[in-house]
This record gives sequence, C-alpha cells and structure tokens, in this order.
Amino acid sequence: MKEYKNLNEHQGTENYEMITIFDKKLLLDEILVDKKQQLISIISLSKEEEDYTRIKVDFFAGIKGTQPSYNTLKDGTMWSSKSYNNWFINGDDTKHEYIDPLTNEEKKDWKRYNKKFTELYSNASYVYEHYTGYYFKIKTLWYKIKEDPLKFEDCPENFIEQYPAKEDQDIRMVKVKDVFDELRKTNQLKIIDYIEQDSEDGKGLNPVDFSAGYYMLELHLAQGDILKFKRYGGMGTEMEIYQIPKELGGSEEVFFIVQDPNPMYPKKSFGGMYAIRPKSYKKLPEYEATLKKETDDNIKKRRSFLND
Repeated sequence: MKEYKNLNEHQGTENYEMITIFDKKLLLDEILVDKKQQLISIISLSKEEEDYTRIKVDFFAGIKGTQPSYNTLKDGTMWSSKSYNNWFINGDDTKHEYIDPLTNEEKKDWKRYNKKFTELYSNASYVYEHYTGYYFKIKTLWYKIKEDPLKFEDCPENFIEQYPAKEDQDIRMVKVKDVFDELRKTNQLKIIDYIEQDSEDGKGLNPVDFSAGYYMLELHLAQGDILKFKRYGGMGTEMEIYQIPKELGGSEEVFFIVQDPNPMYPKKSFGGMYAIRPKSYKKLPEYEATLKKETDDNIKKRRSFLND
C-alpha cells in the first residue's frame, strides 16, 4: 500500500498533476461558482488563527488571487455590514462605504421615511435584509438604511413582510454539488481497503462503537490513470469531491477534493483542498472555450468603454 499517499504529499500520476488550492491546516468554509465569469469562489478558514481567506480559482485550478473574506451575495458582491467591494466581479478591492439615503428629517418622520424606503425598494435590483439594516443596490451603488422601520408608531406590523428581500434577479454565484457519492455509485471512485488504527467496542447488536483508520481510495481518471491516495477518517472518509458541471464550462477531467480534518487525530487527519487536472489541461476544449469567452468579454468591455 506504499503507492497510496496523503493528498498533501501526492505528486499526481503520469498524465495528471496535483494542485494545492489551500494547505492541510485549512478548512473549507464556502465554495461557489460564478457562472458568468467561470470562476470559483473558495473561502478557507484557519481555525488556529480564526482567519478567513477568499481564493479566486478558475475551473482548471488556476489560482487568480486572494483576499480577506467578506460574505458573498448572489450577485457577486463582497458584503460586510460596514463596507462592500467588487473584487470578485472585476478585481477592484476598493472598500466602498454604503450611502446613507435618509436626511435627519426622514429618520424622524414616518411618512418621509416610508416614502424614501419604498422608492429605494422599487428602484433596487437587489435588496439584502440583515439585522444591521436594509441594503439596496441601485445600478452599481449600494445604499443602507440602518434605522428600524418598526421603531415608528405608525409603521404597519406587516411592513417587513410587504418588502421581502430581492436576491433572485441577478444570480451569478451558485453552489457546487459534492459528487463523492455519485462517483462511488459509478465505481469511478473506489475504496480499496480500510486499515483500522483505533476502535472502541460496542455492545449487543453493535459490536463496534467507533473506528478510525486509513481509507485507501482510487479515483479513475479519463485518460486511464488511477489516482491512488489515502485518507485518515473516523467512521467515514470525511471528504468531499467537487466537479464543475459541463453546462457551466467545467471539465470531466478536473476534480476538486476537500478534506475535513478529524480533531481527534491532528497528526493523521488533515484539512486542505486539492485539485487533480491533466498536465495537458490547456489543450482541453473546455479550457479553449474559456479563453475564447475571456477574449470576447474583453472586446465587449473595450467597445462599451469607447462608446461611453
């Protein structure tokens, strides 16, 4: 079983290479696909430092940049209660403060407050509700009303229900499905062996209460290679595998593998995120299509700039 390596030690196969997205000390907090740009937003967490980092990755495991993490809205905005930026959309990491749309008089008078609130709501393409306030996106700018409408005596009790969040008009960030179980069902992923290292006896009809050890896994790849790797887990592999759907521009030859560490075994059960891709991935038709799309998008942006 010496040919089975931990992913953080793996060199890949004859035709495929292993890419480290984030290392074994980090955990996955979020993985979303920007279907418009064909990029992946990955947020990793360092438990030791309680620090979050966002990584921008293309569909072929090419890392395009990193940034301290904000929350992710469905339109791609990097959001926090104090500021926002458009780094994931256009690479601009400038922190923008929210515009306060209310005058002092409007903050004190229900009729004026209500008029401005409804005006913002009707013009906004995105409305995000949070306990820190209401956030309205109008064209490219964000406005924030932090004053609670229910503080006014004349505010209807069902005011909040009348103005639900708007988050489904411009969806570009979508979740990625874990395909671990699907790969098992089709035998593309096989658990070849399990080497127990630790266990606790059960009682009665349950002879084993707990077991932990090394899982020996094989992922069968399109060019005939087999990725042989091992994973230390407790009562399961504690692992997810992601693949970008072809309809979004992904390739069947690229896999993203995430490890969830078991805190009981910090020296054996590691975190991290890894990708396996063909060494010749730049020749894949999906990659060539991505380059063409980037070129077409850049041409459109230049034309728009010149027309303006």
